[in-house]
Amino acid sequence: MEAQKIYFTLEEVRNIVFSNNISKSTMRKLAVEQKIPTVQIFSKRFVPKYWVEKEIKKALYDPREEEKVVI
Repeated sequence: MEAQKIYFTLEEVRNIVFSNNISKSTMRKLAVEQKIPTVQIFSKRFVPKYWVEKEIKKALYDPREEEKVVI
């Protein structure tokens, strides 16, 4: 059975969610200021999977899709 990833590193989130369009220091600042939820293990911070998936859904949301409802 393959284990599913439940946490992402800040670098992975920077790549996946922000397409590397923000700096590493900004990413750390967002995490430290709790603008991105994180879990800290020793000196490393990890972002929960639910937040990454939520941000991806927001980025892919197209309100025009709701207009195509057929009755």
